[in-house]
Amino acid sequence: MYKRQHATAVSPAAGSITNTALDLTYTSGLYTGDGSTTDFTIDAGHNTNSVLVIVSGLVKRPNQYSISGTTLQFPTAPNAGVTIDIRYFPV
Repeated sequence: MYKRQHATAVSPAAGSITNTALDLTYTSGLYTGDGSTTDFTIDAGHNTNSVLVIVSGLVKRPNQYSISGTTLQFPTAPNAGVTIDIRYFPV
């Protein structure tokens, strides 16, 4: 007779899982606004929930931009000279 193996769930101790242990790599893209560009090329495979968008030091909410394929689009172009930092979460 075949005996089934069952998986058990284990809850790791608080603080025991670290980035080093998971070996996750975070990357980012840095751009400068020019007052007219609304579309910025991003890494493939991302959506509004897997990036953090920071414009002039302010974190944008996911409803303040959209992502389609490898294009992140703002409804209004960031002002000239502002820093646009797009940080990618591991996917």
